[in-house]
Amino acid sequence: MREAESASHLAALAAGGDTIAILANGVDRPYPVGHRDLLDCVADVGLLVSEVPPGIVPTRHRIIVRARLMAALSSASIIVEAGGRSSSLVVAQ
Repeated sequence: MREAESASHLAALAAGGDTIAILANGVDRPYPVGHRDLLDCVADVGLLVSEVPPGIVPTRHRIIVRARLMAALSSASIIVEAGGRSSSLVVAQ
């Protein structure tokens, strides 16, 4: 989960809204580790979704699959920022 994603979850939580975090790792392995508190808050009022079992760490392939799942579950996707190797760009193509 990067800064734009974190900001959107924080804004939804601050507004009392629902939020869903789709993970490229097991729900017991926060990624990045510094987002543990944020993911705990999302889990309390929203939903954590992962296609992999607990204990699994993210890989590039899992991050790309996660991005595709996010796009498939959304009515629209807005790419606010993306590096040259971003999984968001892979999905957009």
